[in-house]
Amino acid sequence: MEAAVQEHQLKTGTSFGLFQQDYSNTATLASDTWLKRVWKELEDLDIYVALDSPVLPLRCKGDALLIEVLMELEVDQDALKWLNWCRMFLQVCTVSDIVTADGLSIRESMWHGERDYAHRSSYQWPRTVRPNKTHWKAWQEHLTRALLVSDGPQRLLRHPLGPWFDLLDNWNWLWSSTHGLFHRQGHGWQHYRHRRSSTRSIQWDYPHSMQLSGCKQPHNEHTDNGVSPLPAPFWTQPLPADLCRATVHTTPLLGTLALTGIGTASLQPHHDSQPSLLAAWMAASARVTEYVGWTPEEIEIDGDESLLAAALLEDRLCVISDGSYKLGLGTAAVQLLPHKGGTERIIVQCQTPGLTDDQSAIACDGFLVLLNTFGANRVTPQQAQFDLVSSIREALARSRASWEPSHVYGHLDTATSFSCLSWWSKRNVEVDAWAVAYCHQLEASHRSIAPNARFFTELAALYIGDVKQLRLNPEQVQELVALPALRKRWHERQMITPEAEMETDWTSLARAMSSLPAGVQCWTTKHVVGMCGVGKFKVRWGSADSAACPCCGEFEDYLHVPRCTAPLASAEWDCRTALLGQWLDTQVTDPAIKHTLLYLLQGLRDPSLPCSRLVPVRLCRAFLSQQRIGYQGLLEGRLSVQWTPLQEQYLQSRGSQRSPTLWVSCLLHQLILLGFHMWEHRNLVQHLEDNVQLRERSRLVNDGIHSQFDMGPTDLPKVVRRMLAVKRGTVSNKPLVDREEWLKLVRMERTAYRRALAPQRRILHRFFHPAQAP
Repeated sequence: MEAAVQEHQLKTGTSFGLFQQDYSNTATLASDTWLKRVWKELEDLDIYVALDSPVLPLRCKGDALLIEVLMELEVDQDALKWLNWCRMFLQVCTVSDIVTADGLSIRESMWHGERDYAHRSSYQWPRTVRPNKTHWKAWQEHLTRALLVSDGPQRLLRHPLGPWFDLLDNWNWLWSSTHGLFHRQGHGWQHYRHRRSSTRSIQWDYPHSMQLSGCKQPHNEHTDNGVSPLPAPFWTQPLPADLCRATVHTTPLLGTLALTGIGTASLQPHHDSQPSLLAAWMAASARVTEYVGWTPEEIEIDGDESLLAAALLEDRLCVISDGSYKLGLGTAAVQLLPHKGGTERIIVQCQTPGLTDDQSAIACDGFLVLLNTFGANRVTPQQAQFDLVSSIREALARSRASWEPSHVYGHLDTATSFSCLSWWSKRNVEVDAWAVAYCHQLEASHRSIAPNARFFTELAALYIGDVKQLRLNPEQVQELVALPALRKRWHERQMITPEAEMETDWTSLARAMSSLPAGVQCWTTKHVVGMCGVGKFKVRWGSADSAACPCCGEFEDYLHVPRCTAPLASAEWDCRTALLGQWLDTQVTDPAIKHTLLYLLQGLRDPSLPCSRLVPVRLCRAFLSQQRIGYQGLLEGRLSVQWTPLQEQYLQSRGSQRSPTLWVSCLLHQLILLGFHMWEHRNLVQHLEDNVQLRERSRLVNDGIHSQFDMGPTDLPKVVRRMLAVKRGTVSNKPLVDREEWLKLVRMERTAYRRALAPQRRILHRFFHPAQAP
């Protein structure tokens, strides 16, 4: 997956990973792959994943990515797509990839769409078909608008690029002021002798047969005709020390090279013997801020700051922090531990005894944190604080020092004198006090810090709504994926209004669903959406000819099952609601709430029945809220949030210690089971012969049985005749399925026996009724 993400980033030519880009801006630059579709889905859900994929490096001062420069022109998506196609064909990413070594102008070959391989690319570029002349003309026009001073033939940059800071190994042409021009050929270098200089260019001879790194002939190259090619021998000595980057124009037909630019390298900064901690801190802060977006705001030093500055500049500085996060603010009181080569150890304020030179001690007042961080157990993205634990593990793996963890109890100063505490306990008390003081300082100044920024060693981070997630919560992701489509269905089918969604106690419903058996959970999900084995869908699926209810014969969908008016269904409903009332009594339910809920359940079968005037005043809000949710919502577990505080008040008035939230969850459990039992009753009736669907079918089978007895056993084989030797009542009292099989077998044997006797009857007919001669 990492390779696929890097491939897409190379194709888009942007500075961020694929999932961190705006789909509407750069989607046209990426190929149509499964990763692109995932990218679109994530953006629709306001989710993006930050990955540490390698960035496209800039090679000199003032450099920029070509695509980002072209996007600033606000070109349309189709034009941007073809401009990126031209870039992919040339195999370039940045402005420095198309300019001369002096950074003053665009190279001739890049202008006309010819690869010249002036640099060595570390990327595996995909094969790209060469764009046509129309697209190259657009390429030149947009480069002129974005980079050039004018549309003149010199192609001078509006803002020349500064010194180079990439490696010389990335260049195929190098220039030495003492020895001349060098060109890379495989693992060696060819040396070109100086031939002639002028005010415009310096020309060098090279053999006709040499192929310059696969480049094609450049357009509009004109030089003198009297040039004779000279051999270009390989350089067998060490390369000179004064090498510079160079770019050339080639003329293969005439055998000459024209030096077009010589690059200068940026000078390395010289560090003073007494480095400035402030300057070092600001430089490190700039680098870190660009990577993760935050750095510590304040630093206080007790000791020699030059030692700390040197450790910071040499990347030898370790920071120990309590990482406090209180009242929505991030605070961190730190102690700095610089290490030097694993042999010298400086601990601010005091020394820690008992450690060897290559060990570092780390303590924490959270035992579970130490166990997850230093333990051998495998951490999973679903566990709590996964981002922090995995980042610390990654940092420990990269660290050159060995770490000795230990657990320290926090806030021991409240029970013991500070002087009696151990060294680690004292440090814990001090760090906690500093963090609390800094937190109060932030509160007083009305400042806050990002709640959960990305850590340095965090390989990947999941952001939902621009907030980094501490762990992977499958339920939250599933909600983001499924809830928009579900709400759309609710709106289209007019099942749940936005007001009803806000008033439903979803938390209690989740607890109730988790307590149900797996089979009932599956049944609930099917019946809530209506796609279940009722008559309506049986007809669609081809498993039934009629959508009639087996109890009453009316059209049957999932809403009809609890509303069926058949006598058996009504009796079952009354029995189940009576049992629910008894259960409410055993759970110390407010009598008014009990009668109101049963009153609402009656509205499920008779919507005109419930009236708020018959409900106690204190329950009117809950009654009306439940009506907005719908009577069907009761059997689906969608109960109003208004019922919980009412039951809580009743329990408090009785001095009961029962939990109102548990009462609500159990009530939803019983309501869902009420609908399930009505479905079970419907299935029981469906398989009885006395139901509406089977009644007519049974009558037709009985009529067929009587007709077979009336015809007698004459036309049946001897083996089958004994099936008619029993009484009619014996056969008629069999189950419907057995009667159908009996009738089917007798009819089939009678038909077959009659067909077998037909030839014999024809022969006998001819014998007794011979045809008379004409």
